[in-house]
Amino acid sequence: MLLSVIIPSYNFENYIVECVKSVTSQNTNFDFEILVRDDHSGDGTNRLLREEFSNDPRVIIFESSENLGAFGNIKYLLENSKGKYATILDGDDYLNNPDKFQMQIDFLENNPDYIMHSTGYITLLPDGTTDPTEPEYSKFPRKNEVDLQDLLHSNIVSFGRTFKNIPGVIKEWMRDFPYLDWAFNYEISLHGKIRCDNWNCGVYRHSEQRMFSLRSDGEKKENNIKAKVTIEKRETLRRSKTISIIDCFVHDAKVESNLIACINRLKSNGQDVLLVSNTSIKKEIIDMVDYHFYDSRNQLFKKDYPGVIDVDFWANQGHFTVHNLKSGLQKHGLSVLVNLFNALDIAKNIGYTHFQRFETDDLYGGESMKWISGVPELVITQDKKGLFYLNESNYPKDASFHYFFCEIEHFMKIMPRISKEEDYEDYLINLQGARDFKIVEAYLYDNLDKGLVLIREGNIEMKSDFPDTVWNTVVSASNLPTKYKGCLSGIYRRLDRDGVQSGYCLYSQNYLDNEVTRKIVVHTGESDKVEITHILNGRNSWCLNDISGEPTHIDVFEDDLIVYSLTKNENISSYIQLNQ
Repeated sequence: MLLSVIIPSYNFENYIVECVKSVTSQNTNFDFEILVRDDHSGDGTNRLLREEFSNDPRVIIFESSENLGAFGNIKYLLENSKGKYATILDGDDYLNNPDKFQMQIDFLENNPDYIMHSTGYITLLPDGTTDPTEPEYSKFPRKNEVDLQDLLHSNIVSFGRTFKNIPGVIKEWMRDFPYLDWAFNYEISLHGKIRCDNWNCGVYRHSEQRMFSLRSDGEKKENNIKAKVTIEKRETLRRSKTISIIDCFVHDAKVESNLIACINRLKSNGQDVLLVSNTSIKKEIIDMVDYHFYDSRNQLFKKDYPGVIDVDFWANQGHFTVHNLKSGLQKHGLSVLVNLFNALDIAKNIGYTHFQRFETDDLYGGESMKWISGVPELVITQDKKGLFYLNESNYPKDASFHYFFCEIEHFMKIMPRISKEEDYEDYLINLQGARDFKIVEAYLYDNLDKGLVLIREGNIEMKSDFPDTVWNTVVSASNLPTKYKGCLSGIYRRLDRDGVQSGYCLYSQNYLDNEVTRKIVVHTGESDKVEITHILNGRNSWCLNDISGEPTHIDVFEDDLIVYSLTKNENISSYIQLNQ
């Protein structure tokens, strides 16, 4: 089938027969099909179509059980078409040149660089007069050769569009667009050249059924501005190029395994990957990514700083959030920032405009990757520079390093460049007049231009945006000392959702792949104690019990052998807070 004629209709019973007859009377040396669907208007369109065209095999009448709207109706018809080319004719318009299809198909077949051809037309007004009054062309087409740049400013492709039938050319973003034909013309222009000829080939009807005809000049102007802005944002999105940055320090087989899983997930999702490492990486892993940067220095914070506070290693478990607060300098934070700026230098130089950063030890599921895939469109179409997850309830307030997305130029403009430890000292002094230490998450938070980026709530919306992601699957010595042997059991303060302490609880979380069974003796006085068994069925499994009374310490056993003891005061800053 060389051509599919798409005829969408809604309340066009007074015009549909004239429309379809103007198509069936076309003179062609090729076969074409006519696909008609009334969008569940309830008028007599389908009855008239069956009466007039039931014996014409070219006419395919689609019965409707629901209203799809203009976007949905055209999308449905195109998806059911079989032609190499397609043309769209609204059900209240008609053709007045019997050679239109033949001339257009001849042109497109002989000029493969062109993706679409359109013609001139006349306008039929409600009083029966035409514009222009003479049988000549109206103001369209204004240009014979139309390209993408033209369509960024105005919709200058007019009547009678016949185009290469590209699967999926109707995109979801067009659904709420004020002028579907403008959005469609823009999308088509991405695939080839457009030719507009001054052939009078059809009649465009101004009728009460046509919503565009009923709009005031003010509404049309407002919609034109809205459409232009939307098209410009779509073009910005199309021209954007995002790189996924993974920063990895491979210190054991588990980290290496997680790195491979992270790369595979990103590549299977069509992402370009830049791997930054402070350790040497196996060649077979380097071959998996698009770009690799190795910095053997692995710069760490080495100086002493005042004001070092607890670092919150949190995990949202649905009904509650575990906050493991550990005092430390976060020595690796320096290499994290140095690596990030070096990676952005590389990405910018090879033509990327945006980046998203990932932690190697986070295991992203399929639903999470769907969210990640939609972030660039979400950010750019809302005219923002990035997307960050902020933890406003923390002290100090911080931004998550687990995942964020940003325009490279914007990030490098607003963030003080960190290339060595002295740079971070300067940042601290310039910010607060002292060297009191701040973790890199706070550095990110403090320097964000929050009015120019999309803000998501870290402790809550990260859970909904990444519903099948497992965070922090590899635990460093900074938040899980060796004495815990890969499984953390401890005394935690219990807080309600308003942050009010209501007692204590016993919590265990397994960071090992194998099952761990622990007997935990909780001492609540000089002689009072209770035994609790926690069975943890693999990585990230957890157990939680409330503790009656005032705990003093716990003894943790595996196979009747003590693993460690822990006093309440050793873990008193950590807490579990209810989310609901």
